[in-house]
Amino acid sequence: MEHLYGKYQIPYRSAKRTFPIQVMIIEYDSMDLKGYADWDPGEHCRAKGCEYYGQKWSCPPVTPDFRRLSDKYKLSYLLLYAVEKKYFSDIEKEYFRSRTARTILRSLGNRAVRELEGQSNGYALLYGRCNLCRKCSKPENEVCKKPEKLRYSMEAVGLIIQKLVKLFPTDVVDGDYYILPFAVMEKKKLQIEFFDHYFIKSN
Repeated sequence: MEHLYGKYQIPYRSAKRTFPIQVMIIEYDSMDLKGYADWDPGEHCRAKGCEYYGQKWSCPPVTPDFRRLSDKYKLSYLLLYAVEKKYFSDIEKEYFRSRTARTILRSLGNRAVRELEGQSNGYALLYGRCNLCRKCSKPENEVCKKPEKLRYSMEAVGLIIQKLVKLFPTDVVDGDYYILPFAVMEKKKLQIEFFDHYFIKSN
């Protein structure tokens, strides 16, 4: 486990649910993260039979390699979003409990790293495939309709998220939490006040 650069608790409210979400941040030298990107993401996607392989501009085999990104962005800030499973106990089946929780975490986390990227001139790595367009132009071999907004997932650039999450506290990673990882890559160090301003003052 690495030393946490920052830890926050943000409120989530909807018509059906109200609960806290934990956000933990680790600062890492991007070059050191290359050890967590030791496989071909295209091969991984083909092996598991992902239906989006070759069908989206955000998915392999057209995605950049993390090792190339790390040459441009010196530091990586890993963010882990976590919510306790007990807040979804009213949902009968685990599949739907997990799906509901991860949908919430994905929405909040992807929005956060995109906004952080915009404030720092960094580069966001999301969770999951791009869904900016109702239908991706890739299957028709047409150019991306929103190239300036297109971002890749951590897995799509080759990062092994099963290993990355182990950098965070084990009581959360191995505990009764639903978790999702995200990242923002930066050319220079971000002070902790930068994250304080976003996660404390905006919530």
